[in-house]
Amino acid sequence: MHNKTKTWLFSNTQNGARASALIYSLAVTACANGMNVEQYFYRLLTSDVPVMPWDE
Repeated sequence: MHNKTKTWLFSNTQNGARASALIYSLAVTACANGMNVEQYFYRLLTSDVPVMPWDE
């Protein structure tokens, strides 16, 4: 994953920074596991079946 502008570095609030860190962490983890990040987020956000262990 390559972000040329690095806009994720700047957040206006502490909650915004936490949200950015969470999304970035999920994206990097998907990359590290050889997954397509866009497909992973699409499945994560649109799936009706549990995709995370705590969803079951």
